[in-house]
Amino acid sequence: MSLISLMVGAVISMLAVTAALLLYKQAGQQVWGSNGTVRSAQLDGQTAAALLSAQNALQGAGFGLAAPTAAEHLVLLSGPAYDTTTRKLTGTVVALGATPATGAAVLWSYKLSPDDAVPSCMGLLSDERTRSLALLQANATCSSASANWSSLTWTRQWLIAPNVATQAVQLSVHANADCWPFGAVAEAMSQVAPPSAKVSVTLQMSTSVAGSANSYLSCLSNFQS
Repeated sequence: MSLISLMVGAVISMLAVTAALLLYKQAGQQVWGSNGTVRSAQLDGQTAAALLSAQNALQGAGFGLAAPTAAEHLVLLSGPAYDTTTRKLTGTVVALGATPATGAAVLWSYKLSPDDAVPSCMGLLSDERTRSLALLQANATCSSASANWSSLTWTRQWLIAPNVATQAVQLSVHANADCWPFGAVAEAMSQVAPPSAKVSVTLQMSTSVAGSANSYLSCLSNFQS
């Protein structure tokens, strides 16, 4: 075997090793990189957990109130802003009706227990700029969300931290709707009219898969209208 053939073989071996290393690096970036499948799966899981927490909070809307209505105890805002100095909210109230209305914050009155003397308010705030989602808690008595929201101070708790998600959560509220709670079966199948809620809130957010989104529907069964 000549020296030239040995050198040619060494070069071919080096090229093969280099190609294998480049392939390994590319595969590693696709799996473990900042936009890799592992990171995307973690983000999708965290987002889903945040939206489930938001759903759980929404189920308390109107709870413990004598006769809660969407007109008095539920508020949808467009263009909301949270002032970190005064801890107050600003925004434009969106009218609720028979067709779904969209906004970026939803606030509601509730009681932790029917025996509580005074009600409070809670809310969800979606920030389009930072793509964050926050759970809001009023720091004072709030008997009517529609009348009290702008004068209250609010404590903010992140469900989705700023600048983490790729898109902001979309909020929509549908009043005077027959929303079926989880587990309800169509009347055509059960021959029994299912229990229906008059108000529903939908949370929607895109996933890491292009063109796909998760949608979470909450039936606010405590509201009578």
